[in-house]
This record gives sequence, C-alpha cells and structure tokens, in this order.
Amino acid sequence: MPSYILPIRNLIFTPPSKGASRLYDAAFDFNDEVTGIFINKGKETAIKFSEHEEPVLNRLCDIYKHEFLV
Repeated sequence: MPSYILPIRNLIFTPPSKGASRLYDAAFDFNDEVTGIFINKGKETAIKFSEHEEPVLNRLCDIYKHEFLV
C-alpha cells in the first residue's frame, strides 16, 4: 500500500486489535455455557431468521440425499 494512503486508512478503518479484543471477549466473557448465540457490540443479540433454520436444514439434507446418496 502506498505510504500516502496509510494516514487515510487509519482514519477510516479500525485497527485489527479492536476486532481481536472483541473476539477474545466474546470467547471468554460469556460463561453461560450457551452455544449458538450471536454477540454484537458486546451484547447477546437475537439472530434474524432463526425461525427458518429447521426447514432450511431439512431441505439441504433432502437435496444432499437426492444428489449424492442415489
């Protein structure tokens, strides 16, 4: 990356350490032993379209069986 772009990059994008710290906090701060949660800005957030999860997985399973397990 050209050196004259670096100051602009630092103004627009957050440093990688911020994302790494969010990932670390999400991995070790939520000790509820609950899996499958979505964490957004340090808070547990409901997953959109979660009501469609089972029909989609069933359809994928049917497609797999039809295409690969003939």
